[in-house]
Amino acid sequence: MKKLILSLLTIFSAPLFSQVIDIEHMRLDTENQGFAGSIGLNLKMTKNTKNIFAFGSTAYIQFRKNDHLIFFINNLAYQKVDDSENINNGTNHFRYNYYWKPKIILEAFFQSQYNSIALIDQRQLTGAGPRFVLKEEDKFKSYLGTIIMFEHEKIKDVQPIYNDDWRFSFYLALRYLPTDNIALASTTFYQPRIDAFSDYRIYSHNSATIKIFEKLNFVITYILDYDIAPAIGIPNTQYQLLNGISYSFD
Repeated sequence: MKKLILSLLTIFSAPLFSQVIDIEHMRLDTENQGFAGSIGLNLKMTKNTKNIFAFGSTAYIQFRKNDHLIFFINNLAYQKVDDSENINNGTNHFRYNYYWKPKIILEAFFQSQYNSIALIDQRQLTGAGPRFVLKEEDKFKSYLGTIIMFEHEKIKDVQPIYNDDWRFSFYLALRYLPTDNIALASTTFYQPRIDAFSDYRIYSHNSATIKIFEKLNFVITYILDYDIAPAIGIPNTQYQLLNGISYSFD
């Protein structure tokens, strides 16, 4: 079954600055063959002591054939305050899944991103590893991912700083449907450097989706991003609280 989801999100707190992309909450029903996808848009305009304009978009497309699944994600976010303060970030993510065993999925991915508020001019990630199915039931699903990845990073400074590191990426993805009208989802990543476990990142994406009408949903999302060694002047902890609506159609 092909799905196209159009999300109109209203942002009520922090700008979109996450350094890790969570592909888990975007995965569609991978049991279905062929193409599926989604597109999301958000817009915020505020005028008080400052003029604030914020725009964000997310596009997702996947293709499933037998035991093979590929998907692509593009995230963009832009915020302008008056005429001088701009925040830009974007991510492109490509991933391949091979359903090797009933409980084991092999993954490989490539990701490219930039983030002006975190002073990341560019960051490229490439990695691979197994994804384990812990439980798959109608109301509850859980998965554990264990990936090894290489990271190339350019940090904005008077003299640009370059980092090349190998990292583990462990993630736990949970999905729970307590009723037909409510869906809860949580994915948490832990990403330490292989040669220095004291240098790590933690990222947690949590959402609650409440059905209003047949295809209209109210969505609350909380995102936490912690980096023990960010660029100089950037806080260790960043977060977002998003509220919005989503409309889906076949």
